[in-house]
Amino acid sequence: MSVTNKFIAREDGVMAQVSAVSTRFAAIAFVTAAFSLAFVSRVQAQTPSQPAEIVMPSRLVEGEPATLAVLDAAGRLVPHAAINFSDGSHTETDVTGHAFLTAPLTPSALIAKVTLRPEVMAYTVVLPHSTPDRAEILSVPPLVSIHDPFEMKGAGFRGDASSNHVTFKGEPVVILASSPAALVILLDPKSAPGNGSLSITSNGPEVASGLTALSVEFTLEADRIVPGMKTKLTVRVRGTDRPQEINVENFAPEVLRFANGGSEHIRTRGGADNSAVLEVRALHAGDFSFRARILSEAGIPDAAEAHEYLDAAQIIASPQWKRRLDPVIARLEQPKPNVKQVLDELGKLIPEAPQGDFAIFLSAALSALHGH
Repeated sequence: MSVTNKFIAREDGVMAQVSAVSTRFAAIAFVTAAFSLAFVSRVQAQTPSQPAEIVMPSRLVEGEPATLAVLDAAGRLVPHAAINFSDGSHTETDVTGHAFLTAPLTPSALIAKVTLRPEVMAYTVVLPHSTPDRAEILSVPPLVSIHDPFEMKGAGFRGDASSNHVTFKGEPVVILASSPAALVILLDPKSAPGNGSLSITSNGPEVASGLTALSVEFTLEADRIVPGMKTKLTVRVRGTDRPQEINVENFAPEVLRFANGGSEHIRTRGGADNSAVLEVRALHAGDFSFRARILSEAGIPDAAEAHEYLDAAQIIASPQWKRRLDPVIARLEQPKPNVKQVLDELGKLIPEAPQGDFAIFLSAALSALHGH
């Protein structure tokens, strides 16, 4: 979860905050909430943007439809972006920046890449076909940022994102991507931080799950700063009174310097004023901005998902690499897999792996075992 604030330090020492809490995904929430999709498309047609990220559910269901989205570096939806998949299929985003696909007919793993920018990619697992008679929420992250997308895993959702109705505290949210087994969701940036109910109506009666949404704020102690001056930066978390581990990244160290370099790892104090303070020094006049990333606890390792990615890697592996992967896959097939041992083995294999889809599948397996 990440939040960015931008400031300007002028020569006369006057400081102005030019953009409040924002991220590339916050821009999506603003555009979607404020304008119609037709207006969004018209703006993007006038100012062509380059794809920077594919947003795709981490789980598809074999033979079932799904929706993905392509974003540019500013978080805007990108129309007419061609996407190629590792199984040879392809699709293209429409005028709204969304694309539709049908999952392969067999359980597997799948990589999606932007055709003209293959370094922009995402990966997913294709689950066996199932036909639940109603929607079910299986998991949501314990903490989410109001300004960042997150994934809800479950069953019985609609692959067409527009056919799922999701609310948080009664307010509609943005669904960036969807499949019958997962939804990628962005909350309304105006949502009040704290606990609330995340509800979905998709297939049958409404189902709901509790959710804690957090926001992060930055405050500089001094109203005026000049080069050479020291001051304090307060990072405050709203939405929980529990202490949070946060990594604060400085995007302009030549303008404002942290005591420990380009980033700081901090822990908020908890309680009503759930904040932490950093010492900073102004070096030059200019723009400066920070990004705070709340370091969420790792989720539950998913050995089955990791197995699918390794199976996909095995299919395209050379004979030498097939032999190296065989014992790793065998460990995941044990009744109680030794996840730590498999993580250690993958950690040794990945630096030596040939680049391309094979390395991507190994990294995806590692991520699944870390619970991400």
